Amino acid sequence: MFLACRYESDIIEKIVKYISTKVAPAPVQLKHMVGLDTRFEEVKSVLHVESNDTVRMLGIYGAGGIGKTTFAAYLYDKIRHHFESSTFLLNVREKSDKGIKGLEDL
Repeated sequence: MFLACRYESDIIEKIVKYISTKVAPAPVQLKHMVGLDTRFEEVKSVLHVESNDTVRMLGIYGAGGIGKTTFAAYLYDKIRHHFESSTFLLNVREKSDKGIKGLEDL
């Protein structure tokens, strides 16, 4: 199946694509939060995630402790299957403040 490739990078890409179809990415662990479904539908209608003709970016801001990270994780879980690859990085600021080791962890 993979031997017909000319370059090693082509073989690796085919292997990764094949494995990606067999293994689903692990969801971010969330408890069910009241009200997230309604907010998700509002954001989804604006993002048009099914369309792949443009790049979209979403910023979430607000006071600490109001659920920005929780909503971002929920949104990620709901739309990640629309993308070839995806990841959700938690605690970016805290890890990057640790210097090089923290950035390596990210």
